[in-house]
Amino acid sequence: MSISKKLLVNSLTIILLAVSLIGVVIFSMLNIQSSSNNVMPKFIAISEVKSDYLQVQNILNNYANNIGIAQPQSVTDEAQHATETYLQHINQNIEIIEAGMTTSVEKATLQSFLTEHENIQTTALSAITAKDATVVRSQAARIIGALNDVHKMELYVNTENDTIQKQLTSDITKVITFAGIEIL
Repeated sequence: MSISKKLLVNSLTIILLAVSLIGVVIFSMLNIQSSSNNVMPKFIAISEVKSDYLQVQNILNNYANNIGIAQPQSVTDEAQHATETYLQHINQNIEIIEAGMTTSVEKATLQSFLTEHENIQTTALSAITAKDATVVRSQAARIIGALNDVHKMELYVNTENDTIQKQLTSDITKVITFAGIEIL
């Protein structure tokens, strides 16, 4: 074999090894990216539900405190509209959360939350319409129970995220190790 053929074979071998290394690294990084994308929508949805419930609680408390004062119908309408808006936004986020709850414990917590949410939604809106300060205050207090379930779901998602982060760290270490071995 002539020197030019040996150089060509060695050059092609090095190029093929480099291309395969780049391919493996790109494939591994795409897998790493996709694994972390699954938990973020749940985390954001849970955070929004928590924020929306705090807003509903604030609206209900303010409305309950002002019922005793002679208020125009527009105040009641505004409280009802704002509560309905936040509760609809919560309903939209529940769909995202439902898709992400996989274990039986997570599903039980979600079911507890859904039951509490339905009760709050129907009772709070009817209490605002009826201008019943006692029921409005009690619904504002019941939101704490729903927020407790939201907090539990948030803990589940954080635990899942921690597990994914540990796996990602392991995967990145493997890719770096593989790349280092391939280079040698």
